[in-house]
Amino acid sequence: MGHYHVGAKYYSCYGTPQNAGLMVKSQDPRQIEKAKALHEQLKKLILSDSYSCLGAKSVFRNNTYRFGCYGNLGSKEAALGLQYDLTSFLHEVKDVSGQFVSFVAAFSAPVAMEEMSFEEQLWKQLDYLHQLDHCPWDSSVSSNPEDANFGFSFAGCAFFVVGLHQNSTRFARQFKQPVLVFNIHSQFELLRETGKYDKMKQAIRLRDQAWQGFTNPMLSDFGLISEARQYSGRAVSENWQCPFHVSKKDTIKEDIIQE
Repeated sequence: MGHYHVGAKYYSCYGTPQNAGLMVKSQDPRQIEKAKALHEQLKKLILSDSYSCLGAKSVFRNNTYRFGCYGNLGSKEAALGLQYDLTSFLHEVKDVSGQFVSFVAAFSAPVAMEEMSFEEQLWKQLDYLHQLDHCPWDSSVSSNPEDANFGFSFAGCAFFVVGLHQNSTRFARQFKQPVLVFNIHSQFELLRETGKYDKMKQAIRLRDQAWQGFTNPMLSDFGLISEARQYSGRAVSENWQCPFHVSKKDTIKEDIIQE
């Protein structure tokens, strides 16, 4: 299936939606129950009438997503589980029909983070995940977070990452536990090619306006300004610099196994 760091499968917690709920594979029974509970709570939020993101609604209505549950956001252990589960997800993508396909990663802690702390842990988590990646960066996006064409890449696939947490100032980014949603980049390009992107974007902005009173100030089109500014949901300043940089893989050095 792929090359994994030792222990990756141990931290895996991979959920597949079904009509009756979530079918979860994990070596830890406690994580299975936690994943099912968080999944139901997040699904209820996203399918509520007021929730503004139409893409998120689509994947939850059509079950075109996979759901993972991990320990601390920003931890090496969570990166190991994500490595295993995102790889599994990408192997399944070709069999998942639907306009939107996403991988949703929920974390047990920390819970009561302020926006700056969440942003730090989000990028720390992505950096650890990057250290475990053995594939070239997806050539359809830039690996430079200051570049207008930046997109996060794992296993050769570009993702647009959306963060949710308890204390986000954006209503659409609020959830009781930290969450990272990995949206496959190419699906947005397909929407543009079919002429559906602008209509959906406008509809989301109108729903956002109705729910929060104003649209997301960080919302922009891919290719105009780096999407890295949007990942955490925090309104960052013009001189904000992303803490993530593609570098030598030297953070998690232990042996790699092949399965």
